[in-house]
Amino acid sequence: MRQYQEAFAKLDADDAGAILSFAALVGNYADDRLASFYLKSCNGATSAVIQIN
Repeated sequence: MRQYQEAFAKLDADDAGAILSFAALVGNYADDRLASFYLKSCNGATSAVIQIN
């Protein structure tokens, strides 16, 4: 859980390290679809908020 909190905090702070944090989560938990989603979407993202239009 702490790894997620750190990854989301980095994403919210627009920290480039968010990509590495989500990559580590996907590496540790390959079946984790949420971590995979954020890894794919954090390229250029500025927030952890998902907006569906």
